[in-house]
Amino acid sequence: MNLTGKKAMYVKIMTSLFAIRSRSLAIVIVMFICHSCFPADVFKPEYYVEVDVKILKATPENYRNKKIFYESEYKGFKTEFPQYLEKEGFKSTKKYWLEIMPDSIPVFADKSDEMNKIVPGLKRDSAVKVYGEIKKISLVRKKGEQGPVFSFYLDLDHIEVISDPPEKKGSDEFHPQKPENREGDRKTDSKKKGDDIELNTPEGK
Repeated sequence: MNLTGKKAMYVKIMTSLFAIRSRSLAIVIVMFICHSCFPADVFKPEYYVEVDVKILKATPENYRNKKIFYESEYKGFKTEFPQYLEKEGFKSTKKYWLEIMPDSIPVFADKSDEMNKIVPGLKRDSAVKVYGEIKKISLVRKKGEQGPVFSFYLDLDHIEVISDPPEKKGSDEFHPQKPENREGDRKTDSKKKGDDIELNTPEGK
């Protein structure tokens, strides 16, 4: 092969390599754009199945590792966890404990920037809709350890407020009347009648 032929082959090889690198770079750019436009952590409610709260309370094992959602009542939140749950990674610096009925299945949420804004603003007795995955608590509370015992919990992905708590009655609230003092009324009526008799009696009689 002469020098001209070697140069032509070299140019052909370099052109092929450049084309391959260009395609690879194009693929990387497309993947980056797709990831930016459609991030993996976008909440998609269609992936969750609605369940009845009473059925969930009775048979939580049937929903283990399943994505569900349900409507219930919000009662408040805690940031302290029982000792046996702390051993499983549920720590006050990382998690919220939301008290949402049924109370036998606690709702745990990560202390993300979003949750740090939402949770403190939730009102007690609000109607909420929670989305998450039912998970098993593997550790068991040992003798001497304090706190309630749970077998399952909801790993919260999303929460929505359906309605605010009902307004408390103020001045329109029913106040039962005090029982009438009939004996006192009788004495008052008798005194009035006596005064009338004295006033109508002629002088000198």
